[in-house]
Formats: sequence, structure tokens, C-alpha cells
Amino acid sequence: MGRHLNYYLIIEQLVTLKNEFHRITDEKYQPVIGILRNLEVYHRSDNEHLPNHKLLATKLNYTQSKMNSLLKGLLHELIQDFNVSPFKVENVVHQVLIYIPWDERQSFKNKEFAKEVSTQSSYIEMELPVTPRLGEEIEIPILQETGNFYSGYIHRIKHRINGQTQEITYFIHPWDNYYCNWMKMEQEYARRHQ
Repeated sequence: MGRHLNYYLIIEQLVTLKNEFHRITDEKYQPVIGILRNLEVYHRSDNEHLPNHKLLATKLNYTQSKMNSLLKGLLHELIQDFNVSPFKVENVVHQVLIYIPWDERQSFKNKEFAKEVSTQSSYIEMELPVTPRLGEEIEIPILQETGNFYSGYIHRIKHRINGQTQEITYFIHPWDNYYCNWMKMEQEYARRHQ
């Protein structure tokens, strides 16, 4: 059985990579590139303004199956070209999330405290000159006066390449340091493997 493709996501990814369309010289892709080049993808948006594959097929007077084939092929051609001439990621955004994880909040005996703690999470995006590492403590004084969490220890780091932007998300616990997190993981492992 074949894998189902989400053409909306393919279109969104192609639009985020539109600055790389110069790599594609095959004439059959040029009408599609012409339309996609004029579209924009917005950060932190569901991007519902983007056309779906059916609308693109109608605009170009193609069958839906031909449009699907062209979209898949265009994405494939770009990825293959990245293997020859690497794709350069130009931007970095550091996303800082200071919070108490959901599973930990659920284990609090005082449910009012758990509810209060869930509203004190903080999220901020920045461009940092130095990338913090796992286990390090971060403090963001501008968040202190909001009444929300403003400091803590990095428990997890996630990197996501989104077009020409590398999004680095730091998951920060406001009071448990990395050793505390490691002990929780060790206890969970022991519990599961008894």
C-alpha cells in the first residue's frame, strides 16, 4: 500500500524554499515555480491562504494527477540538488519555553497549585549570540515582571530546520536542574523494567 502524501504540506515547504528554485532548470516545473514564487509562508501561522493542489491544477489547467506528480517531482529535485550543492540555512531563532511538563503537573497532589503553575509558563523568541547547552541555567529578567517563570535549567533542546531558518527550542524547567531530570528518567526506566 502506498504512502499518503499531504500536498498542502508539500506546497508549504516548497514556498519556504522558493529562494532555491534557481536550482531547478527543467521546463516542466517552471509554470508551478512561477506561481509558488509569488506566495508567502508566515511564521506562526496556519498559512490557510496558500492554494491547495486542486486549486493549483485548476490555475494551470492541469489534471490533479499531473499537478500531484509535478509537486512531488519538484520537491524531489530540490532535495536531490541539496545533496550536490548543500542547502544553506541563513537564519537562527532561539525559542525559549520555561514550563512545568504536563506529566509532572498531573502528579502534583495540590491541584490548585498545578493549575496555577500551568499559567506561569513563558515563551519568547530571540536571536542569541551563543547557543546554550543542555543542563545550563538560563535567566531572562525581562520576563520576571510578568509574574511568569523567567529562569530555569535546560532539560531538552530541539532543532527544526524550517526553510532557511533553524529553530532551536529550549525546554526549560523552572526549578529542577539537569541532575533532577536525569534522576527522574532513571526512576522511570527502573519502574518500566522491573
